[in-house]
Amino acid sequence: YETGFNMDVTMLKHPSYGLEDMPFKIFRKNRELAFFEDTENIKDSFIKESKMYVAKESDCAILAPLIVETEIMAVALCAKSTFEFLRKDLYLLQAAIGQASIALGSAVQSELAVLDRLTKVYNHAYFEGRLEQEIARSNRYKYPVSLLMIDIDHFKLINDTYGHQQGDTMLKEVARLIKSNIRTVDLCARYGGEE
Repeated sequence: YETGFNMDVTMLKHPSYGLEDMPFKIFRKNRELAFFEDTENIKDSFIKESKMYVAKESDCAILAPLIVETEIMAVALCAKSTFEFLRKDLYLLQAAIGQASIALGSAVQSELAVLDRLTKVYNHAYFEGRLEQEIARSNRYKYPVSLLMIDIDHFKLINDTYGHQQGDTMLKEVARLIKSNIRTVDLCARYGGEE
């Protein structure tokens, strides 16, 4: 759960919520819009007791899952005060949730297209494109560009001795270490194999 429009993050009980947490657990079986005539349960689930006075009174709420393929990727919460949800509100919300699900799916697919599946760093194709851009930018503005190629020594021996699963674990760990030690403007990519 991440905050949306007009929400103060200091109001929330926890920084994140899982699908087993109330009220999201209703989506384990039913993956459709869920209507709540009493929002006290929802407020109690999300909002710190000390901040409850800040929460606007709302009489009803709708929770809607954003589903990408078969996985619930997010849940939208819409609450209304004083008035009931009208049928047109439900149609509008369903349309918005549908569009948001498509957008979320596109974002996930775009990310998967440029990431190496094993190490979760950028893949070779993305690296090639970014390298060309950085060299062109370097030539245009007359500043240097740096490229560091890292190769794990004797990686074949690791695979042969401990198996490919351990080799994969080592590649993931090296990628994690590199990612955690570079600047946000830097790029970490897997060139191929253990490079």
